[in-house]
Amino acid sequence: MIADYRVAIETFSPIHGELMDWLEQMKPRESEKWERIMAHHPFSQEDWESARKRLVSLLTKEERMVDDSSLLSYLDCCAESVGSVHPLPDFADLVEEFFQKYGMDS
Repeated sequence: MIADYRVAIETFSPIHGELMDWLEQMKPRESEKWERIMAHHPFSQEDWESARKRLVSLLTKEERMVDDSSLLSYLDCCAESVGSVHPLPDFADLVEEFFQKYGMDS
């Protein structure tokens, strides 16, 4: 299952030769969930994409599988931990720090 996420994250658009929008690769209902959660936090969509990739990479190294809903919940929790700190930390680094410190129950 983790390999499926890696494929989805690294999919290239045959027309533009660029990375496709990762939210567009999800089912509409799933991408709406992500967009609703992301709207409550100060991180950009690019920050969320980087953080998601980092978390998937960390899970892959541990040969662990989680569903997209679990990824979203974990990232939401990490984003929530920042509160209104300025300047914002790098979201992907924050996710890795949390993962190293607290792990991830699946």
